[in-house]
Amino acid sequence: MKYSIFIFLLLSNVFWACAHEKTAETTAETPTAPIVGNDQDKHGCKASAGETWSALQQECVRLFEAGIRLHPVDKSLDANLSAFAIIGKNEEQAEVFMPNIKESKVLTKAKDGSWRMNDLRLSEEGGQ
Repeated sequence: MKYSIFIFLLLSNVFWACAHEKTAETTAETPTAPIVGNDQDKHGCKASAGETWSALQQECVRLFEAGIRLHPVDKSLDANLSAFAIIGKNEEQAEVFMPNIKESKVLTKAKDGSWRMNDLRLSEEGGQ
């Protein structure tokens, strides 16, 4: 009986020591989680705060506050994805931000009153 208690205590200590050592190794190898709000782009804009760089305004903007939500002409497009436009102060340029496109596009005002760049056209048709 003495020996069985002694063996039990010895084995318990061995298992505890092995488990403790393994936990220490695992903790040391666990990567640290990224810090929330530490996602600045090259211009200093924080995507987690809803900011994006505006080439037209030369500052970080929140499109849902500073921009105009655009409605697609093609009704088959996903209504959950929004495009936005920011009109320049002199209204000679407009910057368009489209979903799934990394950088915005700056359009120039045309004679017909719309803003254009290559095959992109922004107009105030329908007053909306």
